[in-house]
Amino acid sequence: MTFRLSQRSFQKLVGVNEQLQDTVKKAIELTKIDFGVIYGVRTFDEQKKLYDAGRSQTMNSKHLLQDDETGHAVEAEGLMGNYLGKFETVDYIEHKDEELQDFEFQSYFF
Repeated sequence: MTFRLSQRSFQKLVGVNEQLQDTVKKAIELTKIDFGVIYGVRTFDEQKKLYDAGRSQTMNSKHLLQDDETGHAVEAEGLMGNYLGKFETVDYIEHKDEELQDFEFQSYFF
């Protein structure tokens, strides 16, 4: 089965580096588990709220605009059957491709 990103996921990718957007679009084509994008670019205030609440470990997040004025991180959550789940365990996948080495793709698994 091939999955597609929702309009909401596309909206969450606005402002994210184009190469990372392409990676997410390719991932949805290859995945065996449907997922949606829940975070792309964050404002400083959004990041601070997450940090203060203990939901982020840094104020130097790649979700914040970087030197190239784009976000370099995306968070996604998996959808299995009719169950959508966001979990505390986060798996960070660092890209090995030299062009994408500064990006992170965060995914929530259950």
